[in-house]
Amino acid sequence: MFSNRPKRIFYGWIIVASMALINFAGMATGNLNFGLFIPLMESDLNISRTAFGWMDTARRFTGGAASYFVGKIIDKHGPRIYIVVAAIIIGSSMILIGFSQKSWQLILLFGIIGLSGLAAPGGLVTSVPVAKWFFKKRGIAIALASVGLGLGGIVMLPATQIFIENIGWRNTWILLAIIFMLITIPISAIFLRRRPEDLGLKVDGESASEKINNSKPFATKQIEKTEDEISWTVKDALHTRTFWMLTIIFALVGLAQGGAGVHRIPFWMDNGYDGRTVAFAFSLDAAGAASMAIISGWVADKLPIRYIATSSYSGFIFALLLMLLTSKIPESPTWLVFASSGIFGLSVGANMIVTGYIFAAYFGRDFLGAIRGITMPVLLISAGIGPPIVGYMFESTGSYQMAWWIMILLYGAAAALVITVRAPKNAILQEEIS
Repeated sequence: MFSNRPKRIFYGWIIVASMALINFAGMATGNLNFGLFIPLMESDLNISRTAFGWMDTARRFTGGAASYFVGKIIDKHGPRIYIVVAAIIIGSSMILIGFSQKSWQLILLFGIIGLSGLAAPGGLVTSVPVAKWFFKKRGIAIALASVGLGLGGIVMLPATQIFIENIGWRNTWILLAIIFMLITIPISAIFLRRRPEDLGLKVDGESASEKINNSKPFATKQIEKTEDEISWTVKDALHTRTFWMLTIIFALVGLAQGGAGVHRIPFWMDNGYDGRTVAFAFSLDAAGAASMAIISGWVADKLPIRYIATSSYSGFIFALLLMLLTSKIPESPTWLVFASSGIFGLSVGANMIVTGYIFAAYFGRDFLGAIRGITMPVLLISAGIGPPIVGYMFESTGSYQMAWWIMILLYGAAAALVITVRAPKNAILQEEIS
C-alpha cells in the first residue's frame, strides 16, 4: 500500500530558519548599529574616534584568535550548546558596557564579545553549520540564513536610535542585550543540530541508511570523498594556491570593510545628517543586504562564486565614490546618503554569500569549520586594523577623504584578484561525483 502521509520537511531548513533568527538577533550586539552610539558615548565619556576604532579592533582580533578553535568545535560538536554559552557571555558583556566609564573597559568588553565568534563579523558560527547540511542548495540555504542579518539591520538600526533617544545609550545597551539573549538562547537549545548524518539523513535531505563513522581522525593525509563532493582536509587545503589567494583577498576586503564599517555613520552625521535620517538610510543598507543575499545565493548555485565576489567589491567602490561626493556637492542632499547606503548594502549582501559559500564550494564541508577557522584570523585582524587607522586619519586631517580613497584601492585590488581564483584542481572531480 502507498502511504498518504506528506513528506516531512528536511531538517536542514529548520537549521536555516534558526540561524536566520540568530543572525537577526546578532544585529543587536553593536555591529551595524555601533556607529549610532559613538556621538553620545564620545561626548559623555570623552573618548576619541581612534578609541572607538580600537573597540571594534578588539572584537575582531579576539574573534580571529579564537576562530580556528571555534571552527574545530563546530566541526566536532556542532553549534547547539556552543551558541547558548556564547550568547550568555555576549549578553552579559553588553550589559556591562552600559555601566562602563573608561575606554579600556569598553575595549576589554568588546574583546570578550568577539572571543566567542558568534557576534564577531564574519559569520563562521552561523554559516558553517548551514553549509554542512546542504550541497546542491548550499547557496540559497546560506542566503536565507544570511537574510536574518539584513532583516536585523532593518529593525535594529531605527530601534537602536529610538531607544537611545528615549532611554539613553547606557540603557539601550542593556535592553539590546536582553533582546539578543531572549531570541538566541532558546532557539539554539531547542532546534540546532550538528549535521544531517546525526539524524540519519544525507545532505540536501535524502534518506541515509549508512551508519555514521565518527572514528576518522580530524585530518588525514588523503582527501575525504563523499557521494556529494570532495572534502579537503586542513592539511591538503593549506597546500593549494587557491587557499592562500582567498586568504589574501579576504585580508584586503577585511581591511577596507573594517575601516568603513565603524566610521560610515559618524561620517554622515559629521556632514550634517541627523541621527534618524542616517538610521533609516542604514536600514536601507540592511534591506539591500537581505535582498541581495537571496539573489546571490540563488546565483551562486548556478554560476562561479568568483563572479559574485567581483561584483560585490565593485559595488563597495561605487558606494564609497558616492560618499566622496559630499565634499563636491554643496548642502549634500538626502538622496546621497540613501543611495550610498543602499549600494553598500547590496554589496554587503553579495559578500555575505561569498564569505559563507566560497570555502565550502572549493574545499567541501567535512573540515569546513577548521579551514575557515584558519582564514578568519587574517580576515578579522585585517578588519580590526581598519577602524583605528581610519580614526587616526580623521583626527590627523579632520576628514575621511584620504581613508575612503584607500578603501577604494583595496576593494579594487581584491576585485582584480578574485576573478582569477578558481577551485583547486582536484575539486574538478566533484562533477563526476555529482
